[in-house]
Amino acid sequence: MRKVFRIHAIVGLLALGAVAGCGDEPTVPTRQPGVPVTETFMGTLQPSGFASYAFSMSRAGTVALTLISVTGPSVPDDALFPVGIATPAGSGCPALTEAAIRPGASPQHSVSKQPGVYCVQISDSARLGAPATFVLNITHPK
Repeated sequence: MRKVFRIHAIVGLLALGAVAGCGDEPTVPTRQPGVPVTETFMGTLQPSGFASYAFSMSRAGTVALTLISVTGPSVPDDALFPVGIATPAGSGCPALTEAAIRPGASPQHSVSKQPGVYCVQISDSARLGAPATFVLNITHPK
């Protein structure tokens, strides 16, 4: 009688485990957005001129611009530099001014974009008296 009880107990535990496993839904890993990338755009900005840089995004997300520095012999301390983000057209970047920013450590302008190819444009609003070197970080989804 004792053997029969053990066999029934073992069979019962196995059946309980099988039933518990039947109702579980398979786990599907949630998709985490990719780690943003930062591209550094460095160049020379001519007085009353502009410079542009193209980049691509395979995911929708926020594009953040951080103007790290603008250096040169005649860069006013209070100078603001117009920036914009657009879709390239031919060999140019038809970006309209979306913000006027000054150098700093934190993003000064951000905007949401869908996947695609974009360009950033920075320009001088007639404040430079001589060419100036700039460093602009573009942070966006990969």
